Amino acid sequence: MLHAEDRMLQRLRLITTIRLLYFSAAVRELTELNPTQRAITLRRNAKIADVFPCLAVEDLPITQGLCRSQCGLSDLPTASPRSAGDPVQLLKDCGLADTNVDGCEVSESCRRKLAELVLSYQDVFSRDKLDCGEAKEFVHRIRLSDDRPFRLPYRRVPPGHYQQLREVLSDMEMKGIISKSLSEYASPLVMVWKRTET
Repeated sequence: MLHAEDRMLQRLRLITTIRLLYFSAAVRELTELNPTQRAITLRRNAKIADVFPCLAVEDLPITQGLCRSQCGLSDLPTASPRSAGDPVQLLKDCGLADTNVDGCEVSESCRRKLAELVLSYQDVFSRDKLDCGEAKEFVHRIRLSDDRPFRLPYRRVPPGHYQQLREVLSDMEMKGIISKSLSEYASPLVMVWKRTET
């Protein structure tokens, strides 16, 4: 911990003013510290830092273990982390059968501890290919160069892929991942096929 009373630190301190241009033309003071033994020269109006608005982690609510998706994950059975049995079976009981703990070349007790750790944080794991979670506390903003609405034309889909696209879109809409929009701003859907033909 650094104490301001230390004479060495007082000699190294430099108080500068920074101009916050992002939100306003406000000027704030910033105390800088040179912990090295050599002199550092700062030119006038030199950029020394990027300042971003942020939240302290201490101010955020703790939600680990409390997240549940709206697509019915709360209906899944949950095993207690201390229940006895095969670690693979514990994961299967909670819908995490794809999580492979048998691939670890460790002892059975370590494998059981790993399964218990996965179960204690089971809300961060996907249970199927459309389980992508949700960020409730985040608002996404897209800054545009002007406020004129735009509506781009629909991109054509090959006829052989149309039925598969329709099924994926209806599944995503049922799970609450996407929804129909009446916004004046519209971009077309861009479909990208993976090598696995999905």
